[in-house]
Amino acid sequence: TNYYQLKLVDLNGNITWSPIRSVLVTGNGGLIRLFPNPVSDGTLYISSTVNFRRIRVMDVIGQVILDRDVQGYFQTVPVRNLARGMYLVVVDTDTGRQVQKVFVK
Repeated sequence: TNYYQLKLVDLNGNITWSPIRSVLVTGNGGLIRLFPNPVSDGTLYISSTVNFRRIRVMDVIGQVILDRDVQGYFQTVPVRNLARGMYLVVVDTDTGRQVQKVFVK
């Protein structure tokens, strides 16, 4: 189980925190592999033991950067235009959903 909490800073500099949320990663979505991690050449490769349905890339505040419907067991995702940092890759397959972190150099 992974836990996360968002720090919200308004225009006046006031800080508030979101409730703590948990994400349980289970094996019901098949084996998903992201490589290389960290990504330095501008392309992320994703492979799976089950058929893909959808791939989303989100930044750490939850903004969707990329959202595409896909099919198959291997996908390439261009990340060349992303700023350096951590992103979440959400992969929906025929058997479930998995969320993994990826770092872009």
